[in-house]
Amino acid sequence: REHARVRRTFDATTIADTLISEDGSNAAFYNGNLGEYSDRLSQLSDDITATVEEIPPDGRKLVTVHDAFAHLARRYGLEIVGFLVGGADEDPSPREIADLTKAIENQSVPAVFREPQIGPQTRLLEQIADDTGVEVCTLYSDTLDDRLRTYIDMMRFNADELLRCLGG
Repeated sequence: REHARVRRTFDATTIADTLISEDGSNAAFYNGNLGEYSDRLSQLSDDITATVEEIPPDGRKLVTVHDAFAHLARRYGLEIVGFLVGGADEDPSPREIADLTKAIENQSVPAVFREPQIGPQTRLLEQIADDTGVEVCTLYSDTLDDRLRTYIDMMRFNADELLRCLGG
């Protein structure tokens, strides 16, 4: 399918196909919107790549509350130094806290990233940041709000925040 790149990033193709199956007389409209959105996602990916490339290679280090950003890291060349917990509902052990603290210090991580929708673990990550003297920044994973209303807005914010916090 000509819009296969979208499928890997966001399942807009399925949405368009479903709309076409229910409203075939407007297939050209739905396919046109899908093509336009695919172009916007391609441009977004190019923009994120360019933004991340502004971060010095030795500064592209990611520490987050939980393992929600593995795809982002792989795609844009970030190194995951660590995360506080494996899942958003887990509590870290004292050993995990100590290991993460040591990794932040040993690898000269400039910032850690919280997610706005996660509470108790975020406070713990903020304490680790305070103990290690690094900045606390924000990345959105899957939650939108009044400020960031679309996936594209969210990803642009994340790229800008990565540059601001890791860019040196």
